[in-house]
Amino acid sequence: MADLDALKAIPIATVAAGLKIRLLTNGRGRCPLPGHEDHNPSFALRFTTNSFRCFACGRHGSVIDLVMEIERLDFTGACRWLRERFGDGVADGRSNPRRMSSRHLSRSSSRRFTAADTELAADPEVFGWLLAQSPLQVSGRSYLALRGISDGTISRFRVGQIGDRASHLREAYALFGGERLKRCGIVAEGRFGPRLVFPSGYLLFPFLEGSAVLYLQARRADNGVEHRWFCPAKLPPPAYNLDALASASRSILICEGVTDVLSAGEMGKDALGLLGANSHIDPAVVAKLKRLNVIVIGDADAPGQKFARTLVDALGASGITAVSRLPPGGANDLNAYLQLRRSEAA
Repeated sequence: MADLDALKAIPIATVAAGLKIRLLTNGRGRCPLPGHEDHNPSFALRFTTNSFRCFACGRHGSVIDLVMEIERLDFTGACRWLRERFGDGVADGRSNPRRMSSRHLSRSSSRRFTAADTELAADPEVFGWLLAQSPLQVSGRSYLALRGISDGTISRFRVGQIGDRASHLREAYALFGGERLKRCGIVAEGRFGPRLVFPSGYLLFPFLEGSAVLYLQARRADNGVEHRWFCPAKLPPPAYNLDALASASRSILICEGVTDVLSAGEMGKDALGLLGANSHIDPAVVAKLKRLNVIVIGDADAPGQKFARTLVDALGASGITAVSRLPPGGANDLNAYLQLRRSEAA
C-alpha cells in the first residue's frame, strides 16, 4: 500500500515529461492518449490533484492511469514502469544496501510536488503564470551580461524579472485565490497583510522540467549582498536544470546553485544545480545519474568543499561514481571563472 501511494504521488508533470508528452506551460495541450485525434487543447494536467483529464474523450486518472494509457500497459506493468524510473524514491519491499542513507536524501520530489492534502506543495500552473508575467527587463539583462551570461543562455533558461510586486499579487489573487498561493509558497503573511515573496525588480529563475515550472527562485539584479535570494516560503527546492538529465552527453556537472549552472551552460557544459552548500539530492534524480559521469564542483571555500565531499560520498553509497573538482583557474566558483575567461578574451 505504501508503495502504491508513493507511486501515485510522483508529480504528474514529471511523469508526463518522462512519457514525452508535449504540453504548454500551464499543463494544457492536445490530447496525447491513443485513439483520440485531438485538434484542440482538450487535455490537462491537474496539478492540485496530481492527475490528468481529457475534456473531449473523457479519460482521466492518476499517474498510473496515464502510464497505462500512453504505454498501453496493464496496472502491474505501469507500476513497474514508474518504479524503474523513479524507484530509488519508492519502497519496493526489499532492502537496498547501496541506496543513499536518509541523511543525504531529502524527501522524494514526488511528495514535495503533490497537492493532495493541506501541506505546502509546488504548483506549476501558478509558477508558470507568474513567470509569464515577468519578462526580463533592461536592468536584469545588463546585470547578467556583467556576470558573463549571454542572451542565448538567458533565453534557454527562460530567466525573467519580477515587475510590480503589488500588481502581481492582485492579479494572482483574482486568478488563483489566496489559499492556493499560500500553499505553493509564493504568498506569505507580512506585517501589513499578504505579500508576494518575490520583491519588485528581482531576477526570476524557473526550475524547469520539460514545459513544467516546478519551482522559482528570485535574485537581486545588482551586486548588493543583503537579501540576495528569495524562494517560495518553506517549500523545499528540486534540483535546478533537470532537463540536463535528458541530454545526450555522458557527463554532467553538479554545482551549488543557479548562477553556476548558467555559467556552465555558457561554457557548453550540462550542469545540475543544488541550492546551497547543505542541499540534498532527490532519489528520482539519483536514478537518472547512474548512467552518467558525475563531476561535483563546489565553491572553493570551506562550505563548498564540504558540500562536494558529502555529495560524492552520498552518490557513491548509491552506486554512482562521482569525482570532486575545484573550480578551474583558481576561481571561487564557476561564474567567477566565466568572468575571468571573458576578461582575458577582451
